[in-house]
Parts: sequence; C-alpha cells; structure tokens
Amino acid sequence: MSNLFDLFEGSEGKEIVLFGAGRFAQYYMDIYGAFKKPLYLLDNNAEVWGCERYGLIIKSPQILSHANVDRLHIIIAVKDYEPVMAQLLELGVAKEAIRVVSKEQPIQPIYSMGYAMAIVDDKSDEHLEYMRNFARVCKRFVLGIPDDLIMGRLYTEARGYNSQILTDSWINKEWIDDIVTLDYSHLRYPEIHKELQFDACLYGSAYGKEFEDDKAYFAEQNVDFISVVPERRMPRVPGDSLELGIDNIHTTKKIVLYGTGLYAKKFMEEYPNCPVAYAIDGNPDLWDKDFEGLKIYSPAKLREEVIANTVVIICVKDCDSIIRNIHEYGDFHYLTMVYRQEIALLENFGVVEQDEQAYIKDAHEILYKLVQEFKSVCDEYGLHYYIICGSLIGVLRHQDMVPWDDDIDIAMPRADYNKLKKIAKKRWNNDAFKFLDYTKYGGGAFLDCMPRLFYLKSKLPTKVFKKVSGKATADVEDRMFLDIYVMDNAHPNPKVHAFCMGCMKGIYNLCMGHRGVKDYSEYEGYVSNGILRFMKTLHFIGGLLPLPFLTWMYEAFSQSANWNKKCDSYFMNACAIVCIERTFKKEFFEDGGHGLLHGIDVKVPKDPDGLFKAMNYGGLASIMNYPPYSIRKPSHYFNCDIEIWR
Repeated sequence: MSNLFDLFEGSEGKEIVLFGAGRFAQYYMDIYGAFKKPLYLLDNNAEVWGCERYGLIIKSPQILSHANVDRLHIIIAVKDYEPVMAQLLELGVAKEAIRVVSKEQPIQPIYSMGYAMAIVDDKSDEHLEYMRNFARVCKRFVLGIPDDLIMGRLYTEARGYNSQILTDSWINKEWIDDIVTLDYSHLRYPEIHKELQFDACLYGSAYGKEFEDDKAYFAEQNVDFISVVPERRMPRVPGDSLELGIDNIHTTKKIVLYGTGLYAKKFMEEYPNCPVAYAIDGNPDLWDKDFEGLKIYSPAKLREEVIANTVVIICVKDCDSIIRNIHEYGDFHYLTMVYRQEIALLENFGVVEQDEQAYIKDAHEILYKLVQEFKSVCDEYGLHYYIICGSLIGVLRHQDMVPWDDDIDIAMPRADYNKLKKIAKKRWNNDAFKFLDYTKYGGGAFLDCMPRLFYLKSKLPTKVFKKVSGKATADVEDRMFLDIYVMDNAHPNPKVHAFCMGCMKGIYNLCMGHRGVKDYSEYEGYVSNGILRFMKTLHFIGGLLPLPFLTWMYEAFSQSANWNKKCDSYFMNACAIVCIERTFKKEFFEDGGHGLLHGIDVKVPKDPDGLFKAMNYGGLASIMNYPPYSIRKPSHYFNCDIEIWR
C-alpha cells in the first residue's frame, strides 16, 4: 500500500476529487489546496451534500457512477480509508487512480524551487504557516527579505531592523533552504526570477497594472503564481499596504471607489483623507444615490475617464470578479482592501520604488543639462557662482548628485545675479530653458523668494508648485529647475540685521496671501496656535495688498546693506523663512574652488567646511557620513513628506 501515499502520481491531465470533508480534508487543503485544488468533495454523510466547505461543493459518492472516472484522480481524506477504497472500486474507479492522504506520510514535493518574499522580523513560524506549508511542497524554498534601506524607508530606523542578523537567525529554520536580501529592484518579481529561476511564487495582493504584467510574465515562464490573499479583509495595521499605495497616487489623478458596502464604509472610516471623486457599484438600484457624501454611478462611467489618470480602489471581498469588470472598461490601475500584509507591503513598495527610481533617473538627466547650461553662461560672461547645500554634498561625497537628491542649489552674489538677469532675457527665452525671477510666476502668484532656471522640454511629477497651482503660469508646473540663492550683504550691526530680518519675515507672510493654496497642516507641531492665528491674519491682509508692492519692500530690506563695502558677510533671502537670518562669511566663497558633478567641472565655495558649519550642517566630517535610511528619498517628488532631507 505504500504507493498509495504518492498522492499525485498518475494525476497528470486529471481532475482531483477529494473524498472526505473532515480534519484529514482540512489537512490536505492546508498543505496542497493552493497548488492542487480539488474539483469537488465527496462524503458519505447525506446531511452535508450540497453544502460548501473550503470553497468546494460536497457531493454524494454516487455521482461517480455517472462520471467519467477515467478523468478523475481521487484522494481519500478519511482516517479509516480501506472501506472507502472498496466503495470506490465498486463504483468503477481504477485502483491506480486512488490515493490516500495521511498526516504521517511524507509531503510530496510539487515544485523544484518555490519563492516568496515577506517582512518576517516580528513573525514566528505560526504567523507564516501559509509560507511554511508552501515550502513543504517545494524541493527547495527560497525566502526573500528586504534590505536595511527598504525597511528604513518603510518604518524608520526605530524598528531596529538588521537584515544580516535576521538572515543568520532564519536560515536555521528547517523549512527554509536559502535567504536572499532584496534591494529596490528585486522587489519586483520578474527581476528576482531572472536570477533565481524558481517555478512557483506566492503573492499577497492584487497590486494593480503591475500585477497583471507580472502574471503575464510568469505565464510565459511557466511559473505558478500562487495567491495567499486571505478570503476576507485583514484589519489595518501600521505599515498598511493600502495606505502606502494611496499615498503614492499623484495628486493629479482621480480616485474612484468600487463598492458601497461594508468594505467601502470601512475604507471611508480608515482613510478619511483620501480624495475620492465618486463611487461606482454594479447594483443599478444604487445609481445616482449618495454614499458617505459620494455620488454612486454605474461602472460604465469608467469609460469617461482617462485610463492613465484614474485609480480604482476595490472595496469588495470578491476582488477577482471586480478586476475583470474593471478591465472591460480599460487597463486601469487599481488597489484592493484584501491582502496578505507580510507580502503585500513589499509588493506595493516595489511598484512605488520603481516609479520613484525612474523619476530620480529622469530628474538627474535634466538637472545635468541645467547645470551644464548655467555653468556655460557663467563661464562665458565671467559670473561668480557656487554649488551649495545638498548639491555641494553630492560634489564632495559622490562627485555627482546625491543619489536620492532631486534639485540643484547654487549661490550667487547680487552683482553677478543682476548681470545674469539681463543675459537671461536673451539666452533663456526659448523652448528649452526659461529663467524666472520669483516675482514673475504670473497670475499674481507668490511661491517663495527663489529665482529659478527651468528646463521646459519634459515634465516630472514634482510637488514644488502645488501652492501656486492654477494661479501661476502653467509652463512651470512639473518642470525640473535649478535654484539660485542670491547673496546680499548682511548688516555688520547684529541688531540692525535682526531688525531687517524681522521685517522681511513679516513681509514674506504678507506675500503668502498671494498663494493659490494655503496648507496650514505643515506648521502643526512647529508653531503655537497663537502664532498660527497671527500668520493667517497676515496672509489675509497680504492678499489685499498688491504683490509687486510687497516684493519691492522685501527686496528693499534685503538689499539695504549692499552699499556698505565694509560688510564681511552674506545672507541669502531665498533661504527657508525660519533661517534667512543666518550669515555666511564672504571668505567662505571668494574666487571659489573646483569640483566635479557627473563629470561637469563646477565652482564650489573656497571653504566648504566653514560654510557647512554656518548652515548648521555640522562641517565636512559630518556631511561625509550618510543620513538615516528613512530620509534617503527625493524631497521634491510629489509624494515626499520631508522638507529638509540632510
């Protein structure tokens, strides 16, 4: 009888039928159910006929007398299997097509290599039982875990994650044959498959268009892409996969909710800040009614939407049928509320990072063009300029841009800047480059006090101009740019300098009344309620005053010491308003020095160490160290939540 325990021998091309619906059947479904799902269940208990268990219908064994038993492979899942075997033989089932499942039998490997990725640092074997069961049907099982950078980005360093310690600990698990540490690119399944060549892989969520692409890829590679998505929604937890997906939807895209039932209500409770445009539902009785303040439409409304600019959030239990329905109207990106958290978070982060890394690559290519063009003009006309701030860190530490930085910072003395403005009118008034002083954004819009050189031939999803969106000239939105910090003389008398800075801060707040969007949430936790009320009052008053008058006053105070040749320090009026009072010795700059930025010979300050200390960066020794993983992300990208990345 030993051959009876080779469960799937001879099952090729046949349908699996499971005889039994009790604990042995449960054991089979736990171990093999995802990989060899039965067609239906058989049981001698007439009371359960027609019932559903494990997602399968339970039928009478007598159905076999009317079935083509030659096309069936029957697995007995009861403790006392010999009477059942005799019963099956009487019904015409060949002995060779009958097998027996037993908890004592060795597990039958189905796959040469299985793969799954997961966050496992706070999980036990019991929490990952689905993965361990999968490993038992693989001759070799490889676990992918995120590297320290990914976990730092997801949870910050406070989690205390260490991929090497984790590897050393988990490699001793009897069901794990190998562990690979994953970087950004290898979170995408096709990339890791190209290296490991596994023939089965677990997934934890339906993560949108990329999920469809991955399914198609695995189908071509004859890889079983196996769902461990739970049957119902799992509670929201810190590091929520859906929240990550929502946070990375560009603000220009429309979000549509599919479903108006219990899941949809839960979504509205748990993600109240998600800007949903409307809801759709397959039930005609609900169309044109309201749901949680949203209008309900037929799914056919998706035909009116631009596919690339629309995201559907599926708020129902049966995601597969809804996904098929969505695809009837177009290849829309979608997110779901049902997922296996340990896997799904990495799947969604892989999609997010794919977009972010593509953005950084494109941003750097454009910024190199801007630097080369700016340097060319300054060299041609003998203008002084200096690479500063994060860009200077890149030059000194990387001889390039900081890998995750996405802007260029340049300082320029006022006299040189005034010459540059005259040159710019002729040189940078074309379809490639556009120079704008901060007073010239159009529409009476005020953003900040930073002059910029823009590159016009391509767009990228930056968040910089969100505060003047719809008000400023549209040709600067989502364009990459080079920041110019104009340096004016700082008053030698500290009290006079402080007075001027106080006036400029007040005027700046008046100017903010001319922004298109005022988001006061960014000040919460940084200023008191009293100061916030005072700021709002200044913004209101400033909105009533002409912007040219306000910027004239700002510049008058900013340049009030430029006549004084004895001033030995600069300040930069385009710095963040909380730190414009900082002064920088002129000896830090002078004729400057040289450095390389992606092979471009650029001018840098003569004394970078002194400048970094004056900027509170901590000096050269400090900036040569890398910052925490959690803030190694582009600060101007549309979804970034950091303002000062260093």
